[in-house]
Amino acid sequence: MKENGPPPDAPAKRAGNGSQVLRGTALILLILLLAGSGYFLYTLESGTCAVCQRPLHGSSTYRIVLSGGDDLHVCCPRCGLHYQELNSDRVKEAWIGDVSTGELFPAEQAVYVEDSSVRQCCSMERPREDGSGHQYTLAWDRCLPGLVAFKDRRSALEFQESRGGVIRSYQELLVSGHR
Repeated sequence: MKENGPPPDAPAKRAGNGSQVLRGTALILLILLLAGSGYFLYTLESGTCAVCQRPLHGSSTYRIVLSGGDDLHVCCPRCGLHYQELNSDRVKEAWIGDVSTGELFPAEQAVYVEDSSVRQCCSMERPREDGSGHQYTLAWDRCLPGLVAFKDRRSALEFQESRGGVIRSYQELLVSGHR
């Protein structure tokens, strides 16, 4: 007389199905991991600020050389100074691009114009929309007040005349907390 029930190899098939699900899940996780890593590397190579993850602005990019030899590129002097404030023990030197020429030179030699009408990283005037559809106006941003750099005082004064703002030195910005 035959017993009713599954054939003797059924438990092995069920175990095989479980391992297929496990392999499928592992494959999906691997694909997600690779996609996430690719995106991370893309943002690093595509010119994204190391501090706020916004796009870099070619002519005013701030470059920080760390004591270990690595370089950080940040979108503006404001983000660079924020980073230096929080990581002063890691910073070996800082370089800034003259906003009018793009020429890189030591940040400590720059003449800065703070709070002019130029805001490279964001605009506070443009209404924004939250996830529920309500509009609001930006009241604070880490890159504000705007800060641009010039290699010489004459260029900074000419810029200030047409765009407003306050002339600041690197030392003033570091000492007085204008970050």
